[in-house]
Amino acid sequence: MQTNYFIPQYLQKLPIWILWKKELDHNGKPTKILYSANYNGRAKTNDSSTWCDYKKALSQYQKRNNYDGIGIVVSPETNIVFTDIDHCFKDGEITPQA
Repeated sequence: MQTNYFIPQYLQKLPIWILWKKELDHNGKPTKILYSANYNGRAKTNDSSTWCDYKKALSQYQKRNNYDGIGIVVSPETNIVFTDIDHCFKDGEITPQA
């Protein structure tokens, strides 16, 4: 499995990475809950001590085996702008919409 095919090296080095799990909110709707790869607990979007670099997040994701994915925290300090496109892969290929 290619784990960093679409992730530029400069993003991998930034300490903006977290783990996440699909969980149900108080209304029973699935949502992504953020967790830290630095310890066994939740990550916070306003606390950079709960974030890490890509290599650590990926390692903890593979090692712990109870998370649904890894992601990034977007904050003013990173100066990154991005577009989130859901369902952008079909049969392993990027869709035309993406």
